[in-house]
Amino acid sequence: MAATELEIPEGQFLCVGTELTMPEIPAFGMAQVGPLYDAADALKLAVLGPAVFFYHGADGSPTKRFHLEIGLPVREAAGTPDSPRYFKAMAKFKCLSTTHKGSMAGIVAAWSGIVHEALARGAKLNGEGREVYHIWESFDSAINVTELQIGI
Repeated sequence: MAATELEIPEGQFLCVGTELTMPEIPAFGMAQVGPLYDAADALKLAVLGPAVFFYHGADGSPTKRFHLEIGLPVREAAGTPDSPRYFKAMAKFKCLSTTHKGSMAGIVAAWSGIVHEALARGAKLNGEGREVYHIWESFDSAINVTELQIGI
């Protein structure tokens, strides 16, 4: 899989979050990403990059509840977003990164691969993972490009 070690700089995000399980991610994401971009437009925020899903405490189990935040990187936290959206400053993030191309049906195998690679390198996982949606067409699209980042 050939993951790359990175340190992602700190950044300001317009976010929405919830507690959920793995099977609930697609519905939450589809319901929240569009309104998140609408909120950024309404606040006249400069969006600096693609949507990022922040996984806190997820371990891949389909029944374990964990905290998921979806965020848009923004130049500054300006104005007051409507609930349930909020601003959050994310700290620097040391991670192993790899790219998954294609349908989200293959994302579990991609995550499994990067976890195994991290452990084989002797990395200590910190309980946080991120998905950066560089190109998104639809759940089953062959042109999706998703960067996986596992915290170390």
